[in-house]
Amino acid sequence: MDSMPLLSVERIATAYDVIEPCFRDSPQFEAVALNNLFGCQLVLKIETLNPIRSFKGRGAQYFVSQRTDDTPIVCATAGNFGQGMAYAARQRGIPLTVFTNTNASPIKVERMSALGARVLGVGTQPDEANGAAAQFAAETNAVLVEDGREPAIAEGAGTIGLELLRYPGELAAVVVPLGDGALLGGHWLLGQSS
Repeated sequence: MDSMPLLSVERIATAYDVIEPCFRDSPQFEAVALNNLFGCQLVLKIETLNPIRSFKGRGAQYFVSQRTDDTPIVCATAGNFGQGMAYAARQRGIPLTVFTNTNASPIKVERMSALGARVLGVGTQPDEANGAAAQFAAETNAVLVEDGREPAIAEGAGTIGLELLRYPGELAAVVVPLGDGALLGGHWLLGQSS
């Protein structure tokens, strides 16, 4: 039995059109100084020149753009995903509660708050923040958003791959950092379709 893929190349293309320009078309260039060191041509993509200094804004914006109501949202984060969600939720006027650990970066916590999120510190381990977010969602009927589990978040992150495909010349490989899997998921799908 064939199963329908959770991610869609067509939705990655749609995400590109939905995401704010300040998050799209980030610089990508050949790292000439590193080519000899590694023995290959390296192309770097800079994803820190946007309002939250992270690619996480792409997936968060696409996810929030798919919401059809203003039901409050809750998530857990170490910081970057929460900033992306706060930025996107503020744009749509959707209340956001973010759970993070008490030892999270004060700068990131301050930024999430400045973007309008209610930020609550819980414990020192990621599982504690994740569990608190899930419990909060169950008790308040807020929508629990888990980075790496929502197809729209991976599709938003996959827009980076669309931009890499426009690089002049063929890329033999793409190295993607692996955290929760959203970035890898969007890129893997593009690799399968090209």
